[in-house]
Amino acid sequence: MSDNKKCSADIVFDGSFEGLMCIVYARYYEKIEPLSIRCFGGVAVEQLQLGDIMPGELLEDNAIRTITIETDYAKAERVYDALCKKTGEGGRSAYRAWLSPKNIYWDIYNYVILCFKEGAHADNFKTLDYVFNVQRTAGYVGRETHLLTGFCRFTETKTGVYYCDISPVNDVLTLLAEHFCERFMGQPFVIHDVGRGMAAVYDTKNCIIQEVGKQAKFDFDDSEMAWQELWSVFHKTIANEMRVNKKLQRQMMPLHFRKHVTEFKHLDEVKQLPNLKKEQISAPPSQPQLPVQE
Repeated sequence: MSDNKKCSADIVFDGSFEGLMCIVYARYYEKIEPLSIRCFGGVAVEQLQLGDIMPGELLEDNAIRTITIETDYAKAERVYDALCKKTGEGGRSAYRAWLSPKNIYWDIYNYVILCFKEGAHADNFKTLDYVFNVQRTAGYVGRETHLLTGFCRFTETKTGVYYCDISPVNDVLTLLAEHFCERFMGQPFVIHDVGRGMAAVYDTKNCIIQEVGKQAKFDFDDSEMAWQELWSVFHKTIANEMRVNKKLQRQMMPLHFRKHVTEFKHLDEVKQLPNLKKEQISAPPSQPQLPVQE
């Protein structure tokens, strides 16, 4: 394609963030101007019967061209690095907005283009709908991530690996993994997104995101389950029934968090856990006694 000739077309890609960055790359280096952006599997894409389209192939149907953009990680990294250098928080906002299930690809694309034009001042254009949508969506993802950093409840397994299950609205697994890898540098853990069937697995050296299904089987440590029972009883015992504020509770902790939080498990469910004796619960190690100088 000539460097001086631009091509306007509908863009189809795989829905990944790297693929979205490749669309930005194609605009600047391949002179492809998107008219719309859609990912594989959408209803509108299926109506166009794009199953036979090869990456980079052009189709004409009633004077409308459709181009499939192949994901190239080298190109995507080049665009994202340039975006972060140009705007600072612009790249992070675009990525967080992509983590939302809203799939606002077109808004993110226009926001990234604006960031390259205006630099750090792009966030000041709040009257533009796509800037407002990206900022609002990124803020929503950020708030859910912040809440989960405090509400994640890890359970010790018999192998010494800590396990935590969550059901977030947004796909925040990568953000949580980044946080807990810094917090638990020497502790292997698994954060399981039950709704998406994905998990962040950390072995104290590397962290990978992989598909594990929506159900996981772990043998939990007996003492850990006993501590959960004690904590749940303590939480329910100290509660002042006269000062219960359900509205404030829902504001501070969304309802979809509670099924994974030990404090909010029903007491009847907790009583089904093994009733261990006091000597079976592992106590914290005692501090060494210092010699007394006479």
